[in-house]
Amino acid sequence: MSKTRKQLACGADIQENLAGTSGATVNNAEQPEISDKVMEERVKTLETKAKLLDTLVEAQEALRQDVDLVETQLVVSHQHNDVIVPTDYTRRLLELEKVTGSFAKPIQISVSQAYEVEAVYANMLAMTLGRKTRCLYNATKYSLYDQYPDLTGEQRDVKLIPLEASVYKEFADINYLVKELMTEGKDRRKWSLNFRDGMYLVAQSTFQAFFGKLLDLVTNPNDEKVESRDLARLVSQIKEGLKRLFGRHNNTVYRLDAWLRMFDGGKEKFPRQEAFQELRNLYPKKAEVAKQVLTAIGLDKADLALEDGLEDWGTTKTRKRQASSSDPSSSETEDEPTGSIFDTFLRNKKLRKDF
Repeated sequence: MSKTRKQLACGADIQENLAGTSGATVNNAEQPEISDKVMEERVKTLETKAKLLDTLVEAQEALRQDVDLVETQLVVSHQHNDVIVPTDYTRRLLELEKVTGSFAKPIQISVSQAYEVEAVYANMLAMTLGRKTRCLYNATKYSLYDQYPDLTGEQRDVKLIPLEASVYKEFADINYLVKELMTEGKDRRKWSLNFRDGMYLVAQSTFQAFFGKLLDLVTNPNDEKVESRDLARLVSQIKEGLKRLFGRHNNTVYRLDAWLRMFDGGKEKFPRQEAFQELRNLYPKKAEVAKQVLTAIGLDKADLALEDGLEDWGTTKTRKRQASSSDPSSSETEDEPTGSIFDTFLRNKKLRKDF
């Protein structure tokens, strides 16, 4: 290669090097702008990840609390368990609390949801206090059927219960009782009777008073087994028992309180027929119970007696004496004079003498 060619080649190399150097210089000038954008994106990404991490930490803490609660409920539910699968009931209770917030604040639910709430609470009461308590709760709670009798399944799903309905307060009281029963845990050593034991005793005595003594009087309203004041004391006893169990907003507590106020107002203002009719209305109606059950517990007799009508306070004894005087056996001795054995002896002696 000639000297000239070598010089040209070197010149070309120098130009390429200069071009490359100048290009690098331009790229270096643009580099800070690109780095700022990258940094902004990275900061945004880190902020997003930090928020996500905080959310995960909160979710993990909530999950830990739920697990602790479920574990406690499982331990307690097996202590006095009379059902087969208590875990299903505790799971449904936990789901219910999440949806309703334990009814601590006003929340509106549908009729179908209210039926589900009743079922959950009834099962929890059966598991903790026995089946008699569940039976007592079902008989004394707010009657959704009375309030919404003709709704179809689809209508129950969309029909909302007004916020001012007393059923929400009743649910709140029951929820408090159930949570106390489920989260009590191990017995305190200083207690000979724990909370659950005490509520169990209250439930048993109230059940016997409501489905034993009072039901017997309601199904036999013409039998003079109790004076009016004794009846009022029995009603007051049942009201106090239900209030301790299910709270002051229990539907039957309201009704018994109204009954006692009317009774205290005077018998003239509260006839016996009306008093027993109100007590009969505390128990299931024909449409709310199977016919066999209605007959077995004697509510059909109560309905018949009330349809025939009851005499007022203090007049049943007179009516019974009149009924007994019409009996054939009583008519045979009606003309027979009454008196002492000595009078009878003298009368018979006189008859023999005349003969």
